[in-house]
Amino acid sequence: MTQSPNAPQTASSAEDAIAALRPGFLESLKTLLDELKGCREKIEAGEVDDELRQKMRFAVHALRGTAASHFFPVISETAGPIERAIVAGDQLTDDGFLAKTDNLMKLCAHALAEEGAG
Repeated sequence: MTQSPNAPQTASSAEDAIAALRPGFLESLKTLLDELKGCREKIEAGEVDDELRQKMRFAVHALRGTAASHFFPVISETAGPIERAIVAGDQLTDDGFLAKTDNLMKLCAHALAEEGAG
């Protein structure tokens, strides 16, 4: 019997769908980690401007929005306060902000290494 396209997915078919998306997510995670590293280097060099702030916000927002649905909730949870700080206009050069950013990058790198995608 053929399942209607509007029928609710079973748990296993939903898990299969997420598993099929995982390689794309991991590739995206690599790209976003590279973006964050580049932003972090510019912050260290004192090159903080609106373009950098927007680039960093986009990367952090993307991590926050997708990581939890791919079973990396700690990445999503860690990205939240960073995104809020960027939106609030907090100083990107603040030691606390930098420590949170460094922690987020470590979590991303660890997730990639655990998945064999790093």
